[in-house]
Formats: sequence, structure tokens, C-alpha cells
Amino acid sequence: GIVILILGILILFNVKIPMVNNRIAGPVYGFLSSLSITALSIGGPLAAIYVMGQQWSSPVMRVSLAFFFVSSYLIGCILYFGAGLVDLDIVKNVGLLMPGLVLGFVLAKVILGRINEGIFRYAAITVILAGSVMLLVKEAARL
Repeated sequence: GIVILILGILILFNVKIPMVNNRIAGPVYGFLSSLSITALSIGGPLAAIYVMGQQWSSPVMRVSLAFFFVSSYLIGCILYFGAGLVDLDIVKNVGLLMPGLVLGFVLAKVILGRINEGIFRYAAITVILAGSVMLLVKEAARL
């Protein structure tokens, strides 16, 4: 949580993070993000920070993150199933959440061409910072 918060603040102030543009950075960020997603459900900010650090356009960032998340969750789901961690209740919950997923895709398609790149960037950074703060507060409450 602290690392994500620090990286998010650096991205907010346009500080170049040298390790993001290193040749090995993609696989490292991908591994850490996937590990965090499947183990803790919080790897998204790391992937978003990596993509934002590349200075790609909003459409390229969205496509890259969408592909990364779909593939990570699909592989995670297969591994959960293979490990016996998927039961009927989980399948029911997935089914109940599917209409929201479809609605989210439709809504994203509607607003896709209308969002300003600057607003998109700050919205993504806001989500990253808020998520890391909520994670830190949640973990501090456990102490």
C-alpha cells in the first residue's frame, strides 16, 4: 500500500520513474501486479502506474490494462479452479455480477470518445491514491 501510494504521488506530479522504462520493468510489474491481484485483489494500481509511466495515450492505456486484467483474472480463475477453491457459491456470485459487468462495458463504450485525456489521467491517479489509502487504513485498523 505504501509503495503504491508513493508511486501514485510520483505519477501525479509527473516525476519520471526510471524503473518503469527499463527493459525488465514490464515483466516485473506484470508479475507483481498479477501476484497482488490473485493473492490480495489489489494489483491493479501497480499495473496502472506502469502503463501511465509509459506516457501512452488514453486509448492505448485502456486497451493495455483491459487485456492485462482479463488475462490475469482468467489465469487466476483457472488456477483457483484447479486448486479446488471454486465452489457453487462462487459460481453463483459470478453469475449475479455478470449483468453489472456487461453494463460497465456498455457504459464505457458510451463515454469512451467523450472523456478528456487529462481528466482520464487524474481520475486514474485518484483511484490509485484512494485505493492505497483505503488499504493502509484497513491494515492499520487490524493492528
